[in-house]
Amino acid sequence: MKKFSPQYLAYINSSEWQARKGRALKLAGRKCQICGRKGVRLDVHHNDYSNLGDERDCDLIAVCRPCHVVITWVIRLRRWFAV
Repeated sequence: MKKFSPQYLAYINSSEWQARKGRALKLAGRKCQICGRKGVRLDVHHNDYSNLGDERDCDLIAVCRPCHVVITWVIRLRRWFAV
């Protein structure tokens, strides 16, 4: 399991992140941007962490839990099998 830095955890638990997350969900129409599911719990996934704390709209994607798991595994597989 991935360990997150104290700075990341503090940000994810901040009111700033909650506002940013809410904006991402609203922009996505409160549906998964991968499969289109509505009415399910959505996560907000960082496409890019380089702007952490000052994310642009394109840095975030709203996804349902099953799609988030797939995205995470694809990223891990790419890292593991990168040449």
